[in-house]
Amino acid sequence: MSKAQITQDPTLRFGRVFSRADHDAYADIHFTTGPVDDAQQMLIYPAHWSELSAAEFAETALCREAPQQTKPVEENTVPSWLWRHTATPGTATEPEDDAAVVFDRVVGSATYRAWREGLFNTEDDAHIFFNECRAALAQKQIIIDPVALRDIGRDWAYGQTSLKSASKGAKPAASIEPYHLSNTMIDGMVGGRRDASTWTLWNRLTKQKHKTCTADVRFDTTAGEWSDAPQHLASATPMLIDLLWHRHMDGSVNAEGLRQATRLLVTLADLLGLDNQGTLAIGFGNLSSLLMALGLPYDSEAGRATAAAIAAIITAEAYAASARLAALRGVSSAFQYQRESVLRALRNHHRAAYDEQNDYEKLSVLPRPLSVASGVDLSLAATARTAWDRAEQLVSAHGLRHIAFTSVSLSSSVVAFAALQAYGVEASPTLLEQGDLHPTALEALTRLSLSTTATREVRAHIAGHRSLAHAPAINHAALRAKGFDADAITRVESALQSATHLRQVFTPVHLGTTFCADQLNLNPAQIDNPAFNLLEHLGFDAVDVMRGNQYCFGYASLKEAPHLTQQQKAVFATTSDLRPEAVI
Repeated sequence: MSKAQITQDPTLRFGRVFSRADHDAYADIHFTTGPVDDAQQMLIYPAHWSELSAAEFAETALCREAPQQTKPVEENTVPSWLWRHTATPGTATEPEDDAAVVFDRVVGSATYRAWREGLFNTEDDAHIFFNECRAALAQKQIIIDPVALRDIGRDWAYGQTSLKSASKGAKPAASIEPYHLSNTMIDGMVGGRRDASTWTLWNRLTKQKHKTCTADVRFDTTAGEWSDAPQHLASATPMLIDLLWHRHMDGSVNAEGLRQATRLLVTLADLLGLDNQGTLAIGFGNLSSLLMALGLPYDSEAGRATAAAIAAIITAEAYAASARLAALRGVSSAFQYQRESVLRALRNHHRAAYDEQNDYEKLSVLPRPLSVASGVDLSLAATARTAWDRAEQLVSAHGLRHIAFTSVSLSSSVVAFAALQAYGVEASPTLLEQGDLHPTALEALTRLSLSTTATREVRAHIAGHRSLAHAPAINHAALRAKGFDADAITRVESALQSATHLRQVFTPVHLGTTFCADQLNLNPAQIDNPAFNLLEHLGFDAVDVMRGNQYCFGYASLKEAPHLTQQQKAVFATTSDLRPEAVI
């Protein structure tokens, strides 16, 4: 595409990436109905969502006073499928109970606003945008803080007065009480010198982080050299892209999906007023899971370069989307005020994408550039560079609607709803999911081309065999010698499937009080004592129990795992395996 073609298309136009022509946005998504809280509230939601996601969505995103019946408000200049609705006179209100209704309300409001402003060239363009956004939200390919969704679009869907788009109850993306730590203080602490006030501050920060996940450190000088904008990020609505949902069938990164997701988020945020003083807070999740699935060690040049390429694509596409919106809706006052610093940041980003080593503007700490020699997928690196070429051309031609775009901080409600394995640039905390090997770890094993037997043994080493049939010390033969019959062993095997420790299984609750009294000779006091150690009573010592736990429930790591080289084990490194300086 030529520079003229890039800069001279002023309409809001999207291709189809997440939806199909002549199909409803939810046509390929299976929905289920289930209770989501202690009050047995029922919610219709996509079946691939976790129960935690559904519960968080029900608590935070549903409008509590939706009219049971509505009627359309006809407008001759608006397509009928996009007409506003208002409550039928006398109708009662009730809470929403369908995730699709929420997405329809939010996206419908944005699409209606864009149509009324004349941003679409054709009705088909509007319908594509409407379907792409709804499909992406339902699939969780894009995520908007569910707290912000509760009140968006109530004027369009129900004829109610909408509150501010981003709920005032939403927890900011990066909200901490501001303190400033000088380099001298930090260097002194690293060197072992304890300043009382600084030490107290660090303790407060770490305690807050563990309690709420909302305390963050911002490298103020470095951030300020890139742009003056990040000071406003604290009140921008958090938005997220789940990287695992943007892959091709072979597992490789779907760069087109990333670009589309970013553009949809920027457009929705602008139309719905989810930004704050021209700032956005777009982050991504499951980076470490994606790297693992690709067979790339988190602590490797290829892993870091892949992360850099993905971040470059998202950031560049956000700039480009904002520039297109500026051409349609006008340049923001924030950009006009901070034009030079924002354009300087753009140029520095562009240079980093092209592996520039030294030629940066007003940076005291130079970035690590995107190097194609690092082992990064060349098509991914090329996409990142092309994206920055396009972004600089569009911004030069049209300016920007926004002055900051990305953030690695997340609100507690986004964390709960997204239900990711790892957030932002964090390493994966575990290789397990619900007692079994995480799907991305299993993908990584498949990429290593191990034999079927070797793969099965590595998987069992990590997640366990969930059986005592051939376990060391505490096994079926040993249990039979202790008086266990076939029925008792069957009960043990069944209980192992949901347990995390052998002591949870070897109790009168699972084995039955009659069996414990008649076959194991336990007296009533022992049976009724919840602290009674049946394994110890049977003659198994602590080492026997430890070996049985490892065999049955796994090591949850690749320590001493068979069949893998150290280089292969690096692919499966989790937070506890990594050096602090290895964090991306």
